[in-house]
Amino acid sequence: METVRPRAAPPKVEPAAFDGFWRAYPKKAGKVTAKKVYDRIIKPKTATTAEELLAGAERYAAERQAAIANIKDESPTFTKSPDKWLAGGHWMDEAPAPKQKWFSV
Repeated sequence: METVRPRAAPPKVEPAAFDGFWRAYPKKAGKVTAKKVYDRIIKPKTATTAEELLAGAERYAAERQAAIANIKDESPTFTKSPDKWLAGGHWMDEAPAPKQKWFSV
């Protein structure tokens, strides 16, 4: 007879960590789906930390705010939904280079 070992319960993600991410993220849509993706990313087998996700969300929020403020036709509707942003690994994206302004003399 084979002995079946019970599986260890997966570690719970601190709710405060997701709440901090949610507050920082610029688009408030799909919270339940975003939480599921967030929990899947923050696991012992992955090297991603809650701090990395928070820093990425804050960077993305600043980029979107700057784009909307600087480009007259830029719409907030172009902001990625949080679940798609997380699933796409966009917290690892590099910040875009600042655009150069060209002036004619």
